[in-house]
Amino acid sequence: MPLTKQCQRAVLAVFGLPLLAPFAHGAVLDYDLFKTIAYSQTSNAQPTTPTVFFGSVAVDSDNTTDFTAGNVTSTSALSPMVLMVADMAGSFQSAGLGSQAELNADFPNGTTYTYNISGGTLGSQSATLSTPASDEYAATIPFFTNSGFTSLQGVNATNPITLTWNPYATPAGINTPLIFLAISRASDGAFVTGTSGNNSLASFTVPANVLQPGTQYDVDLVYSARNATANAGFGGATSFYSYDLRTDLDFTTAAATPEPSSLSIAALGILGFAGLLTWKRKRFI
Repeated sequence: MPLTKQCQRAVLAVFGLPLLAPFAHGAVLDYDLFKTIAYSQTSNAQPTTPTVFFGSVAVDSDNTTDFTAGNVTSTSALSPMVLMVADMAGSFQSAGLGSQAELNADFPNGTTYTYNISGGTLGSQSATLSTPASDEYAATIPFFTNSGFTSLQGVNATNPITLTWNPYATPAGINTPLIFLAISRASDGAFVTGTSGNNSLASFTVPANVLQPGTQYDVDLVYSARNATANAGFGGATSFYSYDLRTDLDFTTAAATPEPSSLSIAALGILGFAGLLTWKRKRFI
């Protein structure tokens, strides 16, 4: 399950970190391009083989009436990428791709992307974003350290749970290196808790009783290497491209343990039932 930009924004908002653009009434806040390579951690070892590749483009504003249609054009074979407009954003995300070569064909480097919006109070506007000549991903694949996989399987949610991982060095050309961690409930994908920070962030502790017992969760760790440009277009919006490495890990918390009082009552009930059977045998022999 991809950690969407909307989820990343939720993590930023929950933990008080600033968004990439200031809030303004009736304006485009930012527009972007994401290229993501995803991995799955199924042991304590660092994953090495990607599971899926995908890309996306989006325009975010602060008003639902700012624009009602949009597209992004480039040298990509997918051009024009028609934006699906909902709430205060218009976005296009590719289907899951099988290789990095496919990803680079659909979202090429070294080219200019033109973002077009229309149909709303902002009128028809365009802005551009140029990508670097080559990929700018982090040099290390994210993974949970200190036996992170096995320690999470059957973890007791009534205790604090500390997750650790390997931070990453800022890639050349990147000016906004970020890390996102999000824990979501597997049954419905609902965001439960998480954190975010710069690329030196290396741990997060889930407080006791935030997760539920006997419940499956998905934890996503994203190394989001971004290059942001302020006042890039649309009358002051921030533009950024992002090369993301994402690793997900699935785990299920331990089942609930009955309270001592409940155990005592259950024990008394069993003893009482045994006593009743003994009394009946004596009474009717």
